[in-house]
Amino acid sequence: MAEETYPALLDRLERSPETELLRFHGRPIAAGEACRTIRAIAAALAARGLGRGDRVAIWLPNRPEWVLIHMAALSIGALSVPIQTRYGAGETATILKQSGARILFLQAGFRGIDFTALLAEAGAALAADGLAPPETVVLDRPEGAADGWQAFLAGGSGGGPAAEALRARVMPDDPALCIFTSGTTGVPKGVLLSHRAILATESRVGDVMELGPADRVLYAPPLASVFGCCNALTASWTHGASLVLLETFDAGDSLATIARDRCTALYGVPTMFLMQLEHPDLARTDRSSLRTGIVGGAPASRELVTAIVETLGVRGLISGYGLSETCAVVTLTRIGDPPAVVSETVGRPLPDVAVRIAERAEGRVLGPDEDGEIQVKGCNLMLGYLDRPEATAAAFTADGWLRTGDIGRLDAAGNLRITGRSSDMYLVGGFNVYPAEVEALLASHPAVAEACVVGVPDRRLGEVGCAFLRLRPGAEADAEELAAFCGGRIARHKVPRYLTFLDELPMTPLGKLHRQRLRAMGAALASETNSPGITARPGGKQ
Repeated sequence: MAEETYPALLDRLERSPETELLRFHGRPIAAGEACRTIRAIAAALAARGLGRGDRVAIWLPNRPEWVLIHMAALSIGALSVPIQTRYGAGETATILKQSGARILFLQAGFRGIDFTALLAEAGAALAADGLAPPETVVLDRPEGAADGWQAFLAGGSGGGPAAEALRARVMPDDPALCIFTSGTTGVPKGVLLSHRAILATESRVGDVMELGPADRVLYAPPLASVFGCCNALTASWTHGASLVLLETFDAGDSLATIARDRCTALYGVPTMFLMQLEHPDLARTDRSSLRTGIVGGAPASRELVTAIVETLGVRGLISGYGLSETCAVVTLTRIGDPPAVVSETVGRPLPDVAVRIAERAEGRVLGPDEDGEIQVKGCNLMLGYLDRPEATAAAFTADGWLRTGDIGRLDAAGNLRITGRSSDMYLVGGFNVYPAEVEALLASHPAVAEACVVGVPDRRLGEVGCAFLRLRPGAEADAEELAAFCGGRIARHKVPRYLTFLDELPMTPLGKLHRQRLRAMGAALASETNSPGITARPGGKQ
C-alpha cells in the first residue's frame, strides 16, 4: 500500500482527475471534482479555526456530501464523528457530548424525521450539563441562509493556506475516525481509528475483492458505520473504484441502480440480499454486470449464499467478520471459496492480521475446533476508546491481543467459525447456549427466511430460548414443526421453548438484528405464557 494517510490518498487520486469516484442518482463525480470540493470544505473548516484533533460530526443520510465532508475533515487532521440518521435526540446528545464535536453537519429533514427538532432537544440536554451545542451547517437550507451549505463554503475563501498547512502535518498514527459503538449493550464508546489502520485494513479488503478502476461498488447501508465509511468507501477509493450510493436501502431501487449504473460489486447484510431476492423486479432486472460482493453483519445461511451467487448473480461473493475496534474487518473468505465456506465460516484473517482462540478467564490459547474467545492482533486495531483509558486497557490482553467478546473456533483450514457473542449466550439449566448455532439451524429449514434466538427468563431453568422467525414468501410452517426439526439435530436444551412468527424482524440502524428489542419482546412473551411447551404467538405468517 502506497498511502498511510488520507491526504496522501487524496493526492494520488487528484493526479487522475477523470477517474470516477462517486455516483449518486445516476450522476458520476470524478476525482477532479471530488478533490476540488474536498479542498473547499477543508478551507471552510480551517477558516473557522478547526484543525488537528478537532471533531467534525456528520448527521446525514448517504449522499456525496457525507463522503466529501468526511474526507475534508481527515485531510486537515480533524476527526470525523458519524451519527446514525435513525438516532434520537438522546443518542445524538450523548455522542455530541462525549466527542466534544465543534461543528455538526446535518439535513433539516429526511423521510419524515425533523432533525432540527431533534437537535433542539439534544441541545437542551447539552445545556443541562453546562455544554454549548456545536456550530451547525444545515445542507438543505435555502440559498442565502446563514447556517446553510453555500454560506459555509463561502466562508472558506481565505482558509486555503491554513488547510494546506494542516494537511502537511497529518501523520499515519493520528486518529482519523471516532465512531461510536451502537450502545445496544450499554453506554456507547467512541472507538478511535488511525489513518494507518483504516487504510492498511481496507486496502487489503479491496485486494481480496479484486477491485479496480472499472468497478462500481453499490452501497446502501449507512455510511455512518464502519461497514461504510471505513470498509466500502476506503476499499473502493484505494483501488480507484467508484462508490455508488443509495440514500437508504430499498430493494427495488437497488435493483434498478444495478441495472442503470452497471454495478459490479455489492455490500449488504443478509436481510438486504433476501429482500432483493424476494423482490418482484428481480427477474426483469439486468444483473449481468455483477461480479463480487460482501455479505456481513450477521450469519448468512448456505441457502441464502447459494441464492446470492446463482440467482442474484454475485459470482464472487465473500463473507467476513469484524467490529468497530478492528476497522470493520478481521477475516474474509476469498473469491472462489465454495458456498459452504462462505456461509459456515467468515474466512481467514487479512494479511498482517492474526487471530487466536483463547479461554477468556485463564488466557490459555486453544487449538483447532475448540470454542473460545476470538482475539485479534495486527494492522487493523483501534488506538483505543475516546477518554476511556480503563475500558481501553480492559479491551486488550496483557500481551496486546484485542478481546472481541465473540466466541468462535478456527478449523483445520484456518477458517474462523463464529459460535456467538459472549453477551448473547444464555444458560439453560446451567448449560451454555450460543444463539448463532440455533439460528443457523433454523435458517436451514426451507420455510425460514430469517431467525433470531434470545434467552428469556424461566422460573425452573433460569433461562430458555425464544426464537423469532420470518418465513419465506408463500411458505408455511408452525412452531411444532420447527421445534421437531431442531429436536433431531441439536441437544434438547438448545431447542427454543418459544417460537414466534413476525412479518419483519426489528433491525438496528446498521441493519443488524435488534437483539435488545427482541429480548424485551421475548421476556414479555414468556411472562404471558403459562404453557411449558412450544408456543406460537400471533404477529405474522404461520
